[in-house]
Amino acid sequence: MVLTLTEFFRQLPASALAPRQRQTKPQQKKHQQQTTHAGNLPNLAPHSDGFCKSSFFSFLLLYTLLRLGVNPSPVSHNPTLATPPSTPPKPPGGNGRSKQLKRLLRYGLLRLSQWALATLPLRWASALGAGLGWLASFLLFGEFKKALASLAVAFPENTPAQNRRLARACFTHLGRTACELACIRQIDANLEAWVEWPPEARQLLEEARQEGRGVIFVSGHVGNWELLARRVAMAGIPCASIAKATTDLRTTRWIEQFRAQGKLVSIWRESPSASRQMLQTLRNNGVLGLLIDQDTRVQSLFVPFFGKLAKTPRAAADLALLSQAPLVVGFCQRMPSGRYRLSMRRIPAPTQRSYAAALELTASLSQEIETAIRQTPEQWVWMHQRWKTPPPEAEEEREGKELDEKKKVSYT
Repeated sequence: MVLTLTEFFRQLPASALAPRQRQTKPQQKKHQQQTTHAGNLPNLAPHSDGFCKSSFFSFLLLYTLLRLGVNPSPVSHNPTLATPPSTPPKPPGGNGRSKQLKRLLRYGLLRLSQWALATLPLRWASALGAGLGWLASFLLFGEFKKALASLAVAFPENTPAQNRRLARACFTHLGRTACELACIRQIDANLEAWVEWPPEARQLLEEARQEGRGVIFVSGHVGNWELLARRVAMAGIPCASIAKATTDLRTTRWIEQFRAQGKLVSIWRESPSASRQMLQTLRNNGVLGLLIDQDTRVQSLFVPFFGKLAKTPRAAADLALLSQAPLVVGFCQRMPSGRYRLSMRRIPAPTQRSYAAALELTASLSQEIETAIRQTPEQWVWMHQRWKTPPPEAEEEREGKELDEKKKVSYT
């Protein structure tokens, strides 16, 4: 059965956008089987647990003993989009006094950190962030080990010493990037010079918008994805991005206020109107941004990533096939000068709507992200466990071996 885009959104169950509950092993196995089932409707509001651990990473570096749970995303009340963002939803559960106190303390430290960094000249804040990031690579040993494990998979030809240097460069970049974001007013005052947008890349996006169906913009946690969306939106192009509320309403509102300065719209994943807002963005010829380089609990497909199958959200591919909106991949990567440069590339999407087409398109998008990472490997979030979910066949084989071992033990 072929659905129209409107029917597709209408048939999305409300539970598709609700916070996921902790699953038992049988439920997890059932969910993994659903990730590659051609007939399932995709959850187009991807979960961003990986995203929330890395987006304000240098604030975590400033207070290395405090683990953050921030999930920032572009937010605004952009009048060019018909559907305004809804009120940030209240965090589910976890309202004990100790958790409330911890969230309040975390919020206060975040605000204090931003205020202190914003008083510094931008270059000083950038240098400070680089130093804090380098220091955090020693203090946050658990995260550093995760980065080394990911690098060993992605670059098996590297020596351990090379991967250690690359991991420390990754921490340095993240610390530097987040401290720069704390000085966002200084960046905004000279945004065009700070973030270069080549004419050919801008023309590509404008030509895609001229088709009148909106643009599905895919990126990853490469370089500075925050400035990527901000640079495009500040140029007068209506942009929206899917966001998941943080566990603290104060922090969520603070992030909303921060993003509003960049003329960006947030579509809250927990909101019942999220699907309608996404559809409205495309109908209004806006740019809808998705990050698909994280292993998260949404309907996904297993496609190659650095030569190994990785669970990858299928939302971008499914939405492109259903809407026939132009599909653009883009990144904002740091140059040797310390400033940033945007790059964009249009990806042709198959015309047929099928499981094979979604798999092929998701693989193409993942390959584009891998190519960008290989250009600047120190600018990706290597502490994210990208291959933590094994493909369904591998999982079934592992469970079968474990069952055989238990049987051997029981018979002895």
